[in-house]
Amino acid sequence: MIDWFSGNEGYIQGALVAALLAASVQVALRAGVLSFASVGFYGVGAYGTGYLTATQGWGTAPAATVVVIITMVLSWLLALVLARLRALYLAMATIAFVLLVQIGALAWDSVTGGPLGLFGIPPALGTGGVALILAGVLAVNALTQRGAVGRRLLLLRKDEALASALGVNVRHQHQIAFVWSAVLGSLAGISQASLLTVFTPENLGFSVMVSALTALVVGGTWHWSGPLIGGVVFSWFLSAYLGFASDYRGVVEGALTVVVLVFLPKGLAGLFELLDPGRLRRAAAGPTGGPGGVSAGVPGGASTGQDRPVPAQEMGVSS
Repeated sequence: MIDWFSGNEGYIQGALVAALLAASVQVALRAGVLSFASVGFYGVGAYGTGYLTATQGWGTAPAATVVVIITMVLSWLLALVLARLRALYLAMATIAFVLLVQIGALAWDSVTGGPLGLFGIPPALGTGGVALILAGVLAVNALTQRGAVGRRLLLLRKDEALASALGVNVRHQHQIAFVWSAVLGSLAGISQASLLTVFTPENLGFSVMVSALTALVVGGTWHWSGPLIGGVVFSWFLSAYLGFASDYRGVVEGALTVVVLVFLPKGLAGLFELLDPGRLRRAAAGPTGGPGGVSAGVPGGASTGQDRPVPAQEMGVSS
């Protein structure tokens, strides 16, 4: 067992970080916010913690705490600036933010190390530490998938006008989701920097956004386990069997994504529903709705009209 773990530890670490980054995109999508800003804060987390620990002599825990607080403040301010944008306009704005972070990482030599990156970052977290962080994140996502919070997120995603009519402060909820998404992205960056002990501008950019979104779609966009499944598939299995730089890897990833989108629109996590013994019984009782799509043009589509209205009493917190 020890030999197996030692031989696969690099793949496991890659899967853990990929799952964290995919989860950061998911939490925003669940509230109807199509944002990739968390990938930019992935860089903020990595460079911020790396700079404080590698060059200023800080411990990893205090450095990570300060960086997360800075991430919360910056992401809240960014959410205020982008508050009027929706759907593809918001997505494009957050993509621009990610590219700005990458450009800043290339130019700010004194902090980021420029094109060569930061080296000598202490490996304080380790595989176990990152696994604990991911477990906590997935536990929170699982708890918020059901109950009053889950229904509120569903309503935000499917019909903002109805959510507002029922007393939900839509803008405030979107801002909370945006900040939580950024924090998860920052934690992913902190984890990556600690595991690799080095972070360069190549770890940022458009390809990272595509990888995070693809892992989420394949794993399951709306299920709490989707990021973990996608991370394992793309950063463990494909890397182990195809190699990190295989000429065929991109082809296999693209083909797998198309197959999942066509035959498993809920992702690989949707297979759990097929194995659920109560599925046929619930199906026979009639449609009750599901995660559905994101309102205002976010991928997934609008409400099908099959979902029952959500009474205000079931929404839990009203703002």
